[in-house]
Amino acid sequence: MKGHSEEQRWTKIVLWASILGVLVFIIFATSLTMAVWSALGNRSKVIQLPEAFPAAVAWTRLACSSFSLSFSPDGQLLASPTGFGTIGLFRVSDGKLLRTFIGHTGEVTSIAFSPDGQRIASAGFLGGTVKLWRVSDGKLMHALKRRNLFSLLTSAFSLPFPVTAIAFSPDGKLLASADPLGIISLWEVKSGKLKRTLKVGDAVFSLAFSPDSKFVAVGQGNGTISFWQVADGSLVQTFAAHSGIVGVLSFSPDGQLLASGGEDRTVKLWRLSDGHLVQTLIGHQGVRFLCFSPDGNILVSVMGTVKLQRVSDGKEVGAIKRRAVSASLSPDGHLIALGIGPTIELYRVADAKLMRTITGDARFVRCVAFSPDGHLLASAEGSVKLYRSADGQLVRELVAPNDAVLSVAFAPRVPILAAGSRKGIIYLWRVTDGQLVHALKGHNRRVISVSFSLDGRFLVSGSEDNTVKIWNVADRRLMRTLQGHSVVNTVALSPDGKLAAIGHNDGAISLWQVYNGQLVRTLKEQDGGVETVTFSPDGQILASGTENGSLRLWRVADGQLVQTLKEREERRIVSVTFSSDGRFLAALDTEAINIWRVADERLVVTLKGHTVVPSAITFSPDGQLLAFGGLDGILVWRVGKFLR
Repeated sequence: MKGHSEEQRWTKIVLWASILGVLVFIIFATSLTMAVWSALGNRSKVIQLPEAFPAAVAWTRLACSSFSLSFSPDGQLLASPTGFGTIGLFRVSDGKLLRTFIGHTGEVTSIAFSPDGQRIASAGFLGGTVKLWRVSDGKLMHALKRRNLFSLLTSAFSLPFPVTAIAFSPDGKLLASADPLGIISLWEVKSGKLKRTLKVGDAVFSLAFSPDSKFVAVGQGNGTISFWQVADGSLVQTFAAHSGIVGVLSFSPDGQLLASGGEDRTVKLWRLSDGHLVQTLIGHQGVRFLCFSPDGNILVSVMGTVKLQRVSDGKEVGAIKRRAVSASLSPDGHLIALGIGPTIELYRVADAKLMRTITGDARFVRCVAFSPDGHLLASAEGSVKLYRSADGQLVRELVAPNDAVLSVAFAPRVPILAAGSRKGIIYLWRVTDGQLVHALKGHNRRVISVSFSLDGRFLVSGSEDNTVKIWNVADRRLMRTLQGHSVVNTVALSPDGKLAAIGHNDGAISLWQVYNGQLVRTLKEQDGGVETVTFSPDGQILASGTENGSLRLWRVADGQLVQTLKEREERRIVSVTFSSDGRFLAALDTEAINIWRVADERLVVTLKGHTVVPSAITFSPDGQLLAFGGLDGILVWRVGKFLR
């Protein structure tokens, strides 16, 4: 019995030690990969708070901002991320989308054409996998993933494990990939087999093969550059290059120079024969892209804006005043493609003339809405996407036939979702199975806002045709049309369904009786167009935000202004939303989300995470989550701890 007890005791010790080890691994893996992702340029997880409260991003669905671009060797095709986990192949001559490659589970961050132009390699933030696609038909040829304990555990626990860099050898035989653990994998392109691994020892952020394919240069997180022999995997040379991450590397066409770009905002030119630093070029931001012109005389860099500098003396010979997050130079050096938000802009290098703009499946999230039970989050991003609120998992996509969705709202008592579209149609989908139930037609321009009454009997839609329409949900009948006196920017329905508030472009807010279509009163803002309005849950207060940054609260009963929370800050207020108990008001402007306690006008918390073109915010029904939508994609914060 004693021996049996001793065996049980040791079994328990081993079990608890294993559990502790797994927990430590999860914390380590998450911290490591989040740090790597932050270094790669993902700013959307930054939250700035005025008080010492720990905040958490519950989950994100980042917009595709063209982190990577790649021209085909003949310059006729351009590959770019086009959406969450997808890659678009565009024809350069007219910008036409030829093919979409679908297969990544997370955002695509690296793309490269093979030297013969027959394959595309792609990698992303999740999974630690490099995918090799055949260009001609889009077929997935190989999924390259190094099998080790770390990769298996990150997959098992759905943790991020990014591929931080990829590069084809110029002879087309090998593909190199790097991971946050400082391991470089050399893969045979033809067979997909792992040929060799190089253990660098520090996180790798950039790779470049020498023109003769004999060496690979590695840019590391500690600011060093190392050179490795491809044939036997031996380390040739290491030298300190930058004071921060080495994010970009490029060999000159003759292989005599290496250009390196770092987070220290410098570009450095190195002579490879003796490792001598030839020149240092200083920019204003971290370096996103580096490339020599085909003749090796010009160095093209993206450091916020695009610069063309003469290699011989560093003199600037051209510039494109556009802030890009990625770039690619055509093989002949005549065109440069810039990734700017969800679009690609093609410029002629000789005179910086914009030749063409290419827009793929841009994930501009225009509207977000929680389901009544808080379990789902719907986003309007061309199609309607339904995400699971708990973890951001995509549950279903609802596609409007030959149309694009701009606004969404859940019905409060039945599983129906309404979506306003670019063509002026309001689509009604059944949430449970994604079935399109009906299409309401009546507007002749874009439907920018939809809202259900609290009892679910009425649906109100606002359009750029300067009308607001009230629909009977049961029989899908148009009850009446309210004609706005100026451009309709926003519309909201009171909780009892009796009033409709319309925000106009001329600064007026009009209140209408839903049942008879009579104008009740007009509230006049003094600070530009009204961008957003919303009723408090009890229907007694109306909040409004303007294009000039004013945030005001109005008493619905008599139209009196009762509070001014912000006044003329010159930051456009895009969206406002009350918490479900009405005690807090969140306001989204072009720089931050501010949450106010209504009773004493106290600013409770400021969330900073979005970087470009914000669009909408909404509280979850229980007040624990706040969702943001915009050109950045979707961010969801846990905010319940602040709302006490």
